[in-house]
Amino acid sequence: MSETAIKEPVIYLGEQRVKGVWFLPVTIEQPTIYRVHRTQRRDIVHVSTDDVTRTGHIRDALIEQITNAKHKVLFCSFLFADDRIVRALCEAAERLHGGVYVLTVLDKHLRAEVLDEPDSDVDANTAKLQERAKRHDEHLASLACAGAWLRSVEDCHAKFCVVDDACAIVTSANATQEAYESNPEDGLLLLDKSVAHEFGRLFAYVWRYLATLESVPGVQLDVHSLDLCAPAWHILSGVDGVHPVTTLRSDEASLLAAAIEVIDRAQEHLAIASYSFMGMEHHPIGDALARAIERKVRIDLLVQPRNHIDEQRISLAWLLDLGPGQVRLCGQRRTHTKSIVADGQTVLLWTGNLESRHGWDNGIEVGIVVEDAGVASAVSAWTADVMQRHTHVALNSPSIRELVAAGQPLALPGEWTLSLSSSMQTSIVVDVLSHNPVELLEVDGSQVLRCGNELLFDICVDEVNRRIDVVRTRKTNLMGCSSKGWLAESVVRVVGAPVRPSTQGKLPRKQHPQHNSGKTR
Repeated sequence: MSETAIKEPVIYLGEQRVKGVWFLPVTIEQPTIYRVHRTQRRDIVHVSTDDVTRTGHIRDALIEQITNAKHKVLFCSFLFADDRIVRALCEAAERLHGGVYVLTVLDKHLRAEVLDEPDSDVDANTAKLQERAKRHDEHLASLACAGAWLRSVEDCHAKFCVVDDACAIVTSANATQEAYESNPEDGLLLLDKSVAHEFGRLFAYVWRYLATLESVPGVQLDVHSLDLCAPAWHILSGVDGVHPVTTLRSDEASLLAAAIEVIDRAQEHLAIASYSFMGMEHHPIGDALARAIERKVRIDLLVQPRNHIDEQRISLAWLLDLGPGQVRLCGQRRTHTKSIVADGQTVLLWTGNLESRHGWDNGIEVGIVVEDAGVASAVSAWTADVMQRHTHVALNSPSIRELVAAGQPLALPGEWTLSLSSSMQTSIVVDVLSHNPVELLEVDGSQVLRCGNELLFDICVDEVNRRIDVVRTRKTNLMGCSSKGWLAESVVRVVGAPVRPSTQGKLPRKQHPQHNSGKTR
């Protein structure tokens, strides 16, 4: 066998690229002034969270309307973890003798993924989620005791409030302290009775026919099941350039049609905000964005920088590649707002996200389209302010060496021997290492190498002997993991497990006389 054939393969790490868009944190001088943007209309008011001074203008607007309610309050939010909103609703229920109706999540509908607010890190803190769930239940118990009627619809993600069929507020914010004080969130306060009536009609339909759990007013929370049958739904209608829209499961998809129409109207600029951006490359909204880029429309997109979501990284890269130089991405760590503004003339503000699997042809979401330059400009100017307060910058498919050069941590620099276990094929491991970025993670006190999306290794590191022993491969469950850095300056010599000699196909060794016992047969 030649010397070349027995050489262990050597991998130089650093130029391998992270697929898709990767956001890097930046330190910038944050603006200290929060600006209120006027719509120039009395019947439509833009409201938002002042995350600079932690002032809840959305909360204030809701409380003002709830406090002035004379007949009824319809409130939809899948989370209730804000003391002041709950107090206002309880006081209204007592004053109106039960005229408060709340759509939220009850009992088995309260899932961990629903509780994961945008302030959660990749390694979401279980205790924090449990505390939020506890607060949610305690607030619902207070509402029930005060005389509010509660119902739950499992796939309802809408956030809106209707008061006396005279006022409606549509917002991206859940009823939590984080949403009202810390997250960039906004909404529209609509003082048109026709518009408020349409949102009230939608609330009533969901309440009467789609809810599957309820708790009636009483001294304690008492959740029980419902078995309702829904009649035919009549789609929402608008008036004078103001159009309520919704995704109502398979009964209405006016929200999807509105998003496409607003994007198709743009001739120069689109200002878009969304908590997430996933699967758009295979979706009608993505088709509309592609058409806009073909028209040379500039796109400013505000998203939350979620590097751990592979699908979002790939979708954002797809958008950037469609229009090099036309698309600007801004990452803001806490943003949760959702809007699309075309040329400062038309705006869609809604409660869902730019995700292909949710909220466009399933579930329950609401939105409002306003064809008015004052309203549209107020929303886009507020979004631009949040973009100015960005916390992350985007790199499209960077090498891990570029990530480290930009400030990401470095792990295991220098030359190492990577020793494989007997169950691993050296050629496969070499191929994976050669084509994928390698990151060192810590998971429950153990060290793990992540090779792109292809392999995860539990490892033991021998610093003295510059040796990395692969203990086993693991499944993709990385809950609670933390990154220890990228292997961007590492040279790895891959050594397979020793191969035991095989006796297959060989004749048995002949015994020599001196090995015999000396006995005769």
